[in-house]
Amino acid sequence: MKQMKTINKSKSSKAITLMLIIAILASLFIAIPTMNVSAASSGSFTLSVDKTIATQGDVITATLSIKNITNFAGYQANLKYDPSVLQPIIPFGTDFLPYGNLTPVEPGELLANSKFSPLDIVFNDVDVGILSFGRSYVQLASYKSAGATETTGSVAVIRFRVLRSIATEIYFKGTNILPTGLEGTALYDCDAKQIYNYDVIEPGTLLTGSSSTPKIITPVPVTPTVNNVPEDINGDKAVNMADVILIAGCFNSTSTSSLYNKKCDLNNDGSVNMADVIKLALKFNYTY
Repeated sequence: MKQMKTINKSKSSKAITLMLIIAILASLFIAIPTMNVSAASSGSFTLSVDKTIATQGDVITATLSIKNITNFAGYQANLKYDPSVLQPIIPFGTDFLPYGNLTPVEPGELLANSKFSPLDIVFNDVDVGILSFGRSYVQLASYKSAGATETTGSVAVIRFRVLRSIATEIYFKGTNILPTGLEGTALYDCDAKQIYNYDVIEPGTLLTGSSSTPKIITPVPVTPTVNNVPEDINGDKAVNMADVILIAGCFNSTSTSSLYNKKCDLNNDGSVNMADVIKLALKFNYTY
């Protein structure tokens, strides 16, 4: 019988390419607000599996889903697994292909409306067994004004082929690539604010006759500090999607515009444009 372990709510290869960042900006017709903290009501972000007992060659399907996340508009997650025991695979015709470092996960029910420009990001390291990925809407103002924001449902599906039938785990893992995340997860709302008020739920031990005892963790909140890396616009010690969104929010503005944000003008030429995007892209996923 499968049990779940719950992580209490609290703050907590450059596989994204320049083309991907350009896609963000190319699809923008409206400005994205500066990111800050959301006051969303309590909900959950869950990693579940369709089976906990399997033999060599079987496929385990993992699903990421949210429940009661107010005005949900995007997420990022880091998943850890043992690559000697499990191999992530993706459907290809009537068969499967193993993941590479640029393979996006299969989408879920949510963040699937093309009207609001859903966009994937990928930063995997399959050699060490880490999948880092996310998806978000880009047309946030249109999404919000449509009056039907998403709150509950699946956001991603990952299939794993069992290589060896020994006890193992698939779990969210915090990394310095996502320093303000909650135990390797980050959720965002339609105002481009990061959501912190939710529980993280993940399966216990797999491939045995029983599950591990539920584990409760209270991560220590991370406070951004002053930095000397201009590309780290929000000062969280990592150059990541949060910084891309800040540039997107004032893209094509000049120093005479009310939209202009000097921190996003990375080359100090008085305007926020593609030159600044390229400068950030060259340092994407840099941590210090």
